[in-house]
Amino acid sequence: MSDTKAVDRHCPEHGTFDVTVKWGSDATFAKHPCPTCGRKCGRPRIETGNELPMTQLPGTWPQTSFFGGVHPSQVNELREHLRKHGVNAEVLPSGDVKFTSRGQRRAYLRARGMVDLDGGYSD
Repeated sequence: MSDTKAVDRHCPEHGTFDVTVKWGSDATFAKHPCPTCGRKCGRPRIETGNELPMTQLPGTWPQTSFFGGVHPSQVNELREHLRKHGVNAEVLPSGDVKFTSRGQRRAYLRARGMVDLDGGYSD
């Protein structure tokens, strides 16, 4: 087995290039100079095609909450309660609640007297 390996580095101007480093060395994660321009370049960035924060990715919203909901017989009461508190979260006929954003989920939980233990700093 060889004690060196090739790692990718990415120069914004000249694209991806390979660098050979020793196995287990800190050089695996270090920036290396581009062979064309000499600029220090790091590991290539994974392009997702979507530069939104993870919490706002299209697959994240809308969210449906079973545990934040109510029994189907209480749907009309909950809708009226939310209307009084100015929260426009959708209450489904099953009693589940559908959120379209973090802010909407936060407002809903506040109106119900609940706390989101999975919330972040801005929740």
